[in-house]
Amino acid sequence: MNILITNHRTTMKRLLIFGFCSIFASFCFAQLNNNGASIHVSSGSYIYTDLDVKNTSSGTLTNDGTITTTSNFSNETSATSSGSGNYTVSGDWTNSATFTADNSTVVFDGATASNITSGSNAFHTVEVNKDAGVDVNLVDDASVSNALNFTSDNNKVNLGANNLTVGTAASISGADATDYIVTGSTGYLKKEQLSGSFDFPVGYDNATYNPISVTQAGTADNLSVRCLQNVLENGTTGTALTDDAADASWEVLEDVAGGSDITLTAQWAASDELGVFDRTSSTIYQYETSWTPGTFGAASGADPYTQTRSGITSLGVFAVGGASLEGGVLVDISAFLQGPYNNAGGMDDDLRSSGYLPTDEPYAGFGYTHVFRGGGEAVAASVLAITGTSAVIDWVFIELRDSGDNTNVVATRSALLLADGTITDLDGTSALTFDGVSDGDYYVALKHRNHLGIMTPAANTLSRTATVIDFSGGNTYGGTNVQKLLPDGNYGLYSADVDASGSINAADRSETWNNRNTTGYIQADATLDGSCNAADRSETWNNRNKATAIP
Repeated sequence: MNILITNHRTTMKRLLIFGFCSIFASFCFAQLNNNGASIHVSSGSYIYTDLDVKNTSSGTLTNDGTITTTSNFSNETSATSSGSGNYTVSGDWTNSATFTADNSTVVFDGATASNITSGSNAFHTVEVNKDAGVDVNLVDDASVSNALNFTSDNNKVNLGANNLTVGTAASISGADATDYIVTGSTGYLKKEQLSGSFDFPVGYDNATYNPISVTQAGTADNLSVRCLQNVLENGTTGTALTDDAADASWEVLEDVAGGSDITLTAQWAASDELGVFDRTSSTIYQYETSWTPGTFGAASGADPYTQTRSGITSLGVFAVGGASLEGGVLVDISAFLQGPYNNAGGMDDDLRSSGYLPTDEPYAGFGYTHVFRGGGEAVAASVLAITGTSAVIDWVFIELRDSGDNTNVVATRSALLLADGTITDLDGTSALTFDGVSDGDYYVALKHRNHLGIMTPAANTLSRTATVIDFSGGNTYGGTNVQKLLPDGNYGLYSADVDASGSINAADRSETWNNRNTTGYIQADATLDGSCNAADRSETWNNRNKATAIP
């Protein structure tokens, strides 16, 4: 049976309504069922049915017009569908035969979800125009050669375990925070032969939208992306991180390794931010054998935010994080300095109250050598405005040393010493973090610009849980005699190593004499009261011949 539906321009366009009847080799149960015949829907003609459209048993359906069903469309059992017309389907699309898309458009609309079985035949253009909150789901891998358009609001394309491929010249339009592609299982959104930029509008689930833009300046290649729910400690496995990151990650893969020069721009919302994450000093990390950062800088945008990383030549899993995303160890150190000690369990904050404390760490300028991530620390003026037992006394210099060779400095940090002896990170409250340092055993050394340095007597096991180290009891490398026993029974670092040589001698006395009557933030101020005077010269004499025990 050969049914030709044409457009009669001299009369009303022919509209065939199929509600409870069917076109079939013979009548069947209330659906459009082409059972082995040939149907041609010519340009300008329409077929509409409230029930299924089925092309089966070697049937041929050529659609150059419009076929609309509020139910399902299927092309099966050696059938062939082709043509450059429009299909509007409210239910499922099932192709297990041959579908040739030509220049056709398939629109998914309606109030129920549509499940797509492509049968490995590509679509030309797909439009998602569902009622709000209704989605399209892939049952197998699918591809689009021209365009995927979101034309309604609050619709998703759920990939599940399947891949959605958009062709070399294909585009995706209309995607936003409520209309995007969900990659919450193992399926990827793939762009064929990407050269230039392409936005991958992906999110892990129906509530989280984390698109990523990929620019390929290297060799064109097929690039695949999926969004993961969290940032995992091992990239795609392990425990989800709960701090200092945007709570999403992206797996970006290439079909052919090598030749890429990629720039990524990743997006997240303020609600994605975890713990102490600071978007003003963030970067895109790549997981290699650990999380490896790019260049730190401020995020762009205003909820949502974006961060960019360029020069990527090998692909994998990426995430946005702050300084500690790649791991690190924390130390909770307490110590006193003899110079400003007030003999009442605390220290005077004369440098701070006089306005002499610098907001930038001073140790690089004093000749100390920072290693690993150390150096460049800066404190907010608001932290220096704090008074009382949490007032900042001065900057100190902390080293982590190898447990097997305590002369080998692994990492350094400048930190803040408070009036009560607590040593904190730059916020004036948190334990000191050494970002990027692996869990393990380390000696911890404490140095000050004009006091003798000290070190733990043995290696300490450090991790992401802060290890408490209290030097005020005199437990130090070399014994208790390497610190000053203070009148109230506490111990403090010996003052008056004003030339930072590691020993107190005539050279230090000369420094205090040569700088007599000067004020400010000066090395020769052994008592840290903001001036160099007789009290400082007395310290150099009283502590003469003392030396650090740090090797």
